[in-house]
Amino acid sequence: VIVDINNCNPVFDDTVYFSTVSEDAEAGSVVSVVSVTDCDTGLNAEARFSITGGNIGNLFAIGTANTTHADIIVRRALLDFELRQQTYRLNLIAFDRGVPQRSGTVLVILQVTDVNDNAP
Repeated sequence: VIVDINNCNPVFDDTVYFSTVSEDAEAGSVVSVVSVTDCDTGLNAEARFSITGGNIGNLFAIGTANTTHADIIVRRALLDFELRQQTYRLNLIAFDRGVPQRSGTVLVILQVTDVNDNAP
């Protein structure tokens, strides 16, 4: 019987993810989808995802996720273009379920777009 050792890190499919999100996006809206691959097998290849930085105001969260993909969602509908940040730089990590645990990181840049919500 050949047993896989956990010798591969999860690797994101892109080096940086870029997305736009409208300032009127509702809570639960998907703003980006990230993907990883891991050359291990079984639990050693199953990823879990977390936002580790840049989530000012805690406005974003990991939504639906499986072992290779995760949705980044708007957690709270407070993306006011005029009053808040216009760009968010989220740091994400994917960890596998192996022992020892291995991980990979990526930057997700979210650009908030303006809607015509203010009177002249």
